[in-house]
Amino acid sequence: MENKKIRMLFYLLIYPLIVCSFTGCKKDVVDSLFKNNSYIECNINGKNVRGEGLRKMFEAPTNFHMNYSYYDDGSFTFNIDKGVNDKEGGNYRIYISVTQKTLPELGERYYFKKQIDNSAPFEFEDKCYIASIEVIPYLYQCSDTTLIPENIRKKKIILKTDVVKEGYIEFTNIDIDKGEISGLFEFETEVTSKRVPQASYKASVTEGKFVGHDIERNRTFYTPGLFDYIL
Repeated sequence: MENKKIRMLFYLLIYPLIVCSFTGCKKDVVDSLFKNNSYIECNINGKNVRGEGLRKMFEAPTNFHMNYSYYDDGSFTFNIDKGVNDKEGGNYRIYISVTQKTLPELGERYYFKKQIDNSAPFEFEDKCYIASIEVIPYLYQCSDTTLIPENIRKKKIILKTDVVKEGYIEFTNIDIDKGEISGLFEFETEVTSKRVPQASYKASVTEGKFVGHDIERNRTFYTPGLFDYIL
């Protein structure tokens, strides 16, 4: 009986591929059979950015893209750690983190912390909402080059925002059992480099939306990572 179930599962997985091979099915059609339809999308300083899918199997670390946790005591965590791109080739990484002792109420706005200490590790904190953006510009793109040494002007620097002027996250769907979590967000954020004080970055994030399907159920927290580092 068990062998029969295994054979049936094998046929269900392989049949679409066989059909496509005989019908000239395009590669993107085949890929779509296994694609996760999760995504995050927003405007950053007026430019539309989008990132699709979740982390692939065996990809590390586990907090990449989206994950959540929910325990018997009611504590809830949700994280986004997602690379997004605009149509001009610009790259950004969006970080959003939610930790609280109860499930969020759908349709309610939860406001992000004004200040983030990226030098310290994060653990569970009730009613803690974090938003940040990471960019890696050339120093001449984010500072007055007349104020910095000539030998580093063409180098890149990792900047991660640590001040939020205003902003919120709002959940529109939470299905704990299915791992489906969706919502909206907006925030104004900025950072000034401590290593190169002349370098700074500001971002206005609007019309943010995330949709998660089959999200990993893994308790992780906001991670500062590597930042304020000259490449």
